[in-house]
Amino acid sequence: MTPCPRHPQHIATEVCYICSKPICPKCMEVFGYVCSPLCKAKAASHGIAVPVFAGQKSVREARLWRTVRVSAWTVVLLAIATAGTWIWYSFFASKPRPVFSVRFAQPSYSGQSFVSADQQIIFLHGATLARHDMKEKKEIWSRELISQQQIAAEVAKRVQEIQAAFAQAQGEDAADAMRNLSAEKLARRAEKAVTSQLELRVRGQNIWVSYPDRLVRFDWQTGNPAQEIPINQKYGGAVALGDEFLVLNMNSGKPVVSHVGMATCESRAEELSALTPLPGSSSNSRYTLAQLGSPSGYQPLDPNKVAEQVRQMSLPARLALPAMLAARMNQERALAEMNTEQRREPGPPRPEPDSITIVPTPDGFVQLSRQLAESHIVERQAMKAPPARSAFEGMPSVAKSTEMINEMLNEMQRAHGGEKVYEDLSQYRVTLRQLEGSQEWKGDVIGPPALFPLKTVQVLAADNTISVFDKSNNKLWDASLTYKLRGSAASVDQENPIFGRGPCIEHDGSLYVADEGVLTAFDLATGKVRWRYPSVGISGLLFDEQGMIYVNTTTASPDQIKYSRQIDIAQNVGSVVLKLDPRTGITLWKLESAGPVAYVSGKFLYTVAFYNPDEEEDPSVRIESQEPASPWLRIRRISPKDGHKIWEHSQERAPLDLQFDKNSIRLIFKKEVQVLRFLSF
Repeated sequence: MTPCPRHPQHIATEVCYICSKPICPKCMEVFGYVCSPLCKAKAASHGIAVPVFAGQKSVREARLWRTVRVSAWTVVLLAIATAGTWIWYSFFASKPRPVFSVRFAQPSYSGQSFVSADQQIIFLHGATLARHDMKEKKEIWSRELISQQQIAAEVAKRVQEIQAAFAQAQGEDAADAMRNLSAEKLARRAEKAVTSQLELRVRGQNIWVSYPDRLVRFDWQTGNPAQEIPINQKYGGAVALGDEFLVLNMNSGKPVVSHVGMATCESRAEELSALTPLPGSSSNSRYTLAQLGSPSGYQPLDPNKVAEQVRQMSLPARLALPAMLAARMNQERALAEMNTEQRREPGPPRPEPDSITIVPTPDGFVQLSRQLAESHIVERQAMKAPPARSAFEGMPSVAKSTEMINEMLNEMQRAHGGEKVYEDLSQYRVTLRQLEGSQEWKGDVIGPPALFPLKTVQVLAADNTISVFDKSNNKLWDASLTYKLRGSAASVDQENPIFGRGPCIEHDGSLYVADEGVLTAFDLATGKVRWRYPSVGISGLLFDEQGMIYVNTTTASPDQIKYSRQIDIAQNVGSVVLKLDPRTGITLWKLESAGPVAYVSGKFLYTVAFYNPDEEEDPSVRIESQEPASPWLRIRRISPKDGHKIWEHSQERAPLDLQFDKNSIRLIFKKEVQVLRFLSF
């Protein structure tokens, strides 16, 4: 064992490749397999290949810096890739883009769509029923459901109705209406009326279309009619409940319900022999709810619609509006003076007629019988008194234009009979009966009754009171509401609720009731009030998987309930979305001017706002503008956690129908069916 000449304390383990001197590991850390810089230079000058010692300090440092450079470039490339991916996702992939589109030459005014599991889209665009393969982007089949002969027949029917109204109406008003109706406009109105009554349902490969007078199933492969079931429109048409259509008919004076399975395509009849007739009535009792007829003469203006029309005007058009309104009012006064007959003032409506309503529920049928016990129609002022000092006194100015417009619009509203409203506070005798059982409930209510069948209970509402019953018609509890309960249980099908459910919703042991101005949460079992949330204009409630409540409401004030016909163009009533804690009613977040929530599922929450000018609106209830507003659509994806906007999608047109399914959006426009989709993790 030879000690190292340079480091005597270390044992030499190698010899120099050039001079053969002993070298130790410490020497090798500095020079490698040579003993000095001189030998290193000699090896380089003579071209001697010296092996590289892995433990040499310069080699280790070079390897380290090489690793650092590689790591640094890797980090830079990853950062660039991450930034690029984020930019691509944030500005492109996460935003909805069209993945399917079908255009039409002629416009339609109604439509619906369904998408199957294998990406087949079935849509109804006006009178066109079609099936397309979205993956292949090709049409499988298409057919027209309504012929031009049917539209012509509808036009002839409407012409007869207008001529009859013209014969009974008062001079110039009806003459103006007849002059405003061209053949093209009548045909367009007739087509809208016919196609708006079509309803599309799809179960598996069964395509159903509900007409007013029949149900038709179309073949999946060919689109040809495969099954047809007639409907008697007199008894309310077809009602969709779950996976069935329910059709009411009369057989020898007895009501019979036909159950048509959407998935099975089988039909069975159920005779409602347990139906109890109204006391003192014949077997020809009414089996449908009656609608109050419209009063004769001018119709009241819709304050919200009028205010929206004015707000859509440009500044020059708004400044010219007082002069336009003054000319129109003078024209109406002149026409009224030219009439030889006195204009009939709208009178109070009559109470609801006696009727028997058969309400389908998931648990069977419920009979709701109603008889008038005592008539009581109340007249109420729905407008504020005219201002003591007119806005037209003194010199007109731009600053006074809003007051002048409001004053003239409200004067027109009074001339149109909008100053008063009538409320039906009659006493009705109600019978509630489960047709599959023998137990029934009888009692009197104030105001027309409406029944809301829910999951485990059913709610009987009248005016500002509710009564809650179990499924055997045992009354559980009563409650008084702050305001009237609007809405009816005309449809018990909740397959596609528009902007939420309401006004009565059962969820997780609570009953939520939204009247005109307050949302109340009741304990379902006891009727105890858990909390109340004041809000005017609630249109629906939606729930997420955690039970949180999303409330679609407005910025309206309680004053607008009392003065529902008052027009104020300065008061902009906008949409509001509230997220409430179901246990306490505390607001978790609030979102204004985004439109109502239309869909909630997991991390997906969408709001929708759109403006669609009514091309067919009666000129007597429309504020004319030289610059008609254009339609628009705005869809926003909102974070369910805090309500912030994730993205916004806009189009300069308004949809006829739209449906959401997680990261997919189906839109039907007048001349296009479109499917949008975006990437979501």
